[in-house]
Amino acid sequence: MRPVAVVAQPCPDIENAQGAHTSSVVAIRVAVDLTPCPDLKRLRAPSLTAADIEKAAQLYRAGQTLAVVGQHFLVHLGTILHHLRRAGVPMRDCQGRVRS
Repeated sequence: MRPVAVVAQPCPDIENAQGAHTSSVVAIRVAVDLTPCPDLKRLRAPSLTAADIEKAAQLYRAGQTLAVVGQHFLVHLGTILHHLRRAGVPMRDCQGRVRS
């Protein structure tokens, strides 16, 4: 499973007014689910590596659903579907039959 990283940037409006450290401000915002500081840019999740895609294909061929495979890699099932289609993996219908 891939690690998830959080990168913080300074949020001067809170730091200067309250004397708080950046890591404290970010931790508080994450803990109480506040909107991020305007200066904090949303980061794109790391994409799946070739090894991740091969492992995802193995799990899917073994009978796992796209949702389960997505949970394994911490990505949406649509991301898994996209990568498996590009890799040429035959898809199943909702009854588990291979689509033609």
